[in-house]
Amino acid sequence: MQATNPVALAFFSALGSAAIAMITLFFLLTFDVAGRIIAVLVTILFAVPSSGGVYPAQTLPRFFRFLADILPLRRMTDGGRSLTFYNGNGAAGLGTALWVLTGYLVAFALLTLLFVWHRRSRENRVPAGAKSGNS
Repeated sequence: MQATNPVALAFFSALGSAAIAMITLFFLLTFDVAGRIIAVLVTILFAVPSSGGVYPAQTLPRFFRFLADILPLRRMTDGGRSLTFYNGNGAAGLGTALWVLTGYLVAFALLTLLFVWHRRSRENRVPAGAKSGNS
């Protein structure tokens, strides 16, 4: 299939990938090993069925329709569809997708930076002998 604007589609895909990567990084840093499971649940297992890519949102169970409004993959699907089939029309979902994905990217980047700053400041307050666990 041929996209109407492949360059815009590439930049949009990069924005969506960066947003998903930042969400994953946040969960990995915050919850360590459990963060892997949470990141997979949030970005893949629950997001793919609720994305509206395979089935229209109206045909999904209520739980997945709820998740479609929250998870970013739905917006990635809408924006990609708009850029591929509707010449990048903002009313076809691209405008909302850009705002939502940018919001996810910025919010999770800030949360990740805040968490890393908090962790480092907490580590700097702990006495040196307490870190190693040796007496």
